[in-house]
Amino acid sequence: MLIFSILWFCFISGCVGCVIGLALAIRFQHLAYPHTSHSTPEPEAGPNRDEIKALLRSLVEINSQVDAQVGRHTDRISEITESMDQSEQSEPLAQTAKLLVAANQQLQIDLVQTRFELAHQRELVDSFKQESNTDALTKLMNRRAFDSELREQLEKVATTEAKVSLLFVDIDYFKNINDIHGHLNGDQVLSTVAECLKSSLYTGASAFRYGGEEFAVILPGSDAARAVQAAEHVRRTIERHRHMVDGQELTVTVSIGIAEALPTDTCAALIQRSDQALFTAKNSGRNRCGVLESVPVNASAIIGSAVVSC
Repeated sequence: MLIFSILWFCFISGCVGCVIGLALAIRFQHLAYPHTSHSTPEPEAGPNRDEIKALLRSLVEINSQVDAQVGRHTDRISEITESMDQSEQSEPLAQTAKLLVAANQQLQIDLVQTRFELAHQRELVDSFKQESNTDALTKLMNRRAFDSELREQLEKVATTEAKVSLLFVDIDYFKNINDIHGHLNGDQVLSTVAECLKSSLYTGASAFRYGGEEFAVILPGSDAARAVQAAEHVRRTIERHRHMVDGQELTVTVSIGIAEALPTDTCAALIQRSDQALFTAKNSGRNRCGVLESVPVNASAIIGSAVVSC
């Protein structure tokens, strides 16, 4: 049972170390992964410095509790061992065995309590991690999460020849919405568009708020042709939605830039091509999709004049 207790202590100590490491990783994630240059992102919501400090203090206290519990247990075992050395009678030995069992049981009780405390702290760390990757207004994943996911997907393209495409979705004339209806209504439009965007994507696709009125979508497994179809579905969904502003129905449209990743692409290169496709869509009248890559005839036929090849 003593061996079991020692192993249990090692497990708890390892868990504490892992949770502390994860908390530190979340706190300094923005330093290790700077934003890809494209536009200046808005400040992102997430756990503040005081919350992180409080969490780390709590984890350190838990680690100290484990050390103290095992220290007390070790002292108690030493006392019992000395008692055994001083006695050769069977009755004291039986009593010593009982004391050993009791000491181990107490250690197990202490470590179980620590386990529950550690599980609670892990939940807090997971919650902080979720907050650090989520846009507060739209509840989509934020720019930090986008940078990380895009890097991961491009690694797959480079090593496995997987397909992935990127969409940039920009709300048309959004400045007019803010100027005419106010920024609070503008925020409501952003939230509604985000909901439409998320609901219109196929399983496995990921939507992000890139900054301001611009969103990004990563489409794993999609070449340019499939990305065009997905983009057109997004565009139509947003256009057909009843956007209510000040009690009135407002038509909101988006322009979308599409780019398929190449095995040699960096994040910056793929973002630049998608941005160029978005620029083409905007200059061609808005409320349409722009794509730089050549698209098969059958894909173009499906969405008709919405595609702008350049």
